[in-house]
Formats: sequence, structure tokens, C-alpha cells
Amino acid sequence: MAIKCRRETIQKAIVDLYDSYDKVPEDSRVFIEAVYNKEDLHDFYRQCREIEQENKDTLVEFQEDYPGVLNGDNLADVLKAARAKKQEKKEK
Repeated sequence: MAIKCRRETIQKAIVDLYDSYDKVPEDSRVFIEAVYNKEDLHDFYRQCREIEQENKDTLVEFQEDYPGVLNGDNLADVLKAARAKKQEKKEK
């Protein structure tokens, strides 16, 4: 059974929890907006799962190479740097 939520309902819930929509991480806001702009949510979900798996693999590899460095505070920065490094290697 599918439950439909209007964008305004989600935004109100976020404001109720975080006091401001802007306090939610940018990646989360982009994801929420993308959900409401996609025609094919099944394909979007598949793409998200692929990205999540790539992120997991990247973080596991980083943790193996640099034990004890990864934490909740630097997770987004580590992923961003790893993606940039991977993209740089592809372009060479």
C-alpha cells in the first residue's frame, strides 16, 4: 500500500523536528526534492541504492586504509574527497 505525502507535509515535519528546513543537510534536502520531481520512483530508488552501495564500498576501503580516522563528523568530507579522487582517476 502506497502512502502519499505532500511536499508541504514533509517540509512541515522537518521544520517541527529541526526548527528550520535549512538545518537539514544539503544532501538530504536535495534527495527530498528529487523524490518529488521524479516520474519513475522505482528507477530513482535503484539509482539511490547503487550510490549507497558505492558509498559503503568507498567508506569500507577508506576505513581499511586509514583505521580510526573515519567518524560522523568527517564522513561527508571523506565521501566527497573519495568521489573526487575516483572521478580524477577516470578522467586520466
